Amino acid sequence: ASLGVRGAGSPGALIVLMSGVGLANGLISTAAGVLAAQATAPAHRGEALGLYYLGTALAVAVAAPAGIALLHLGGIAWNFYLVTVLAALILLFTVLLTPTAAGRPDAAGGRLRLWSRHALGAAAVMILLTLGQSSIVGFVPLYAERHGLGGWIGWFFGLYSVWMILCRALLRGISDHLGRAQVLAPSIVATAVGFLMLAAPPSGATLVTAGLFLGTGASLTFPNMIAVVVGRTPRPGRGLAMGTLSASWDVGVVLGSALV
Repeated sequence: ASLGVRGAGSPGALIVLMSGVGLANGLISTAAGVLAAQATAPAHRGEALGLYYLGTALAVAVAAPAGIALLHLGGIAWNFYLVTVLAALILLFTVLLTPTAAGRPDAAGGRLRLWSRHALGAAAVMILLTLGQSSIVGFVPLYAERHGLGGWIGWFFGLYSVWMILCRALLRGISDHLGRAQVLAPSIVATAVGFLMLAAPPSGATLVTAGLFLGTGASLTFPNMIAVVVGRTPRPGRGLAMGTLSASWDVGVVLGSALV
């Protein structure tokens, strides 16, 4: 699908191809997350999932500047070619890195279900947490520009990304020692404080402080929420439970975009 985007000749073709990209991303990320959770002992699950989602955070952080560099170097087509090569590498790793017996998910069996009841509570929390995500990406730059703070946008996003990655790297196993709730509660509070700082009278200081608090919350919330869901879900249904929680992130972003 990524390679096909290069030759899409109409909006309809582009929509179909991007639907394929979305389907692939959803299947790959859910299956890989389940594998990371299944292949790890419960006592170290928080650290394993923290490390896994550290990888996704680093990929997102690297992708944007790398894509811009490729755009300037050889045009937009180079981005499509590179993503296609990466997809081929994913296929190669999938074939070569066969999971151990401990890592193979059990067959769920039974009828097809669209969500997991074991994840509904956590999914509701995740939707509430992600309602404001669209404001970070889409509206904070406009808000800052309106108040003459355009020069601080780079600092906001830079600190947000770097601090999130550092926290996720350094604190990835903290919930294994302190407990999931003991880590989730402060991280959710940090997210709330970050949005409260964005709502304060705007200044460079409030933008920087908001970026640090939001980065702290984002670094710890999702991996530990996944660990909670995996811990309370019977083994055969963990893929569905993790998929339910992952989908709730997107539901929150879509609803939040409309609300904001």
